[in-house]
Amino acid sequence: MLALCMVNNRAAHREHTYLAPLCPNVTRWSSVFDMLTQYVRIRDEIKKVYAVFDLIPKATMHRRIEALLEDLKIFNNVTVKPQAQDLSLADVRTLVDSVVQRYPSLKRNSWRLRQ
Repeated sequence: MLALCMVNNRAAHREHTYLAPLCPNVTRWSSVFDMLTQYVRIRDEIKKVYAVFDLIPKATMHRRIEALLEDLKIFNNVTVKPQAQDLSLADVRTLVDSVVQRYPSLKRNSWRLRQ
């Protein structure tokens, strides 16, 4: 996606679709989620840009990206919901606990709230 952020490649891509590629924002993990979501949406149009064709992930990697995106949607929801809604601390705790239950490897990380 970085190659599509270059002016010449972006202009070539614009001939095929109005959807623009997103560039990463290093200060926010959600920019990775947004960038991958946009990549999945515009993958077919990206293939039409000759300058970046060799940089496009192959079918196997594309399927892995789609699977990763499904997991990232869950994490994105858990990080966005407390900001967007009026939730109590107990509601936030329930959200975090549900993610920890779904992904047991998080138990050993700092996500866990101390009792």
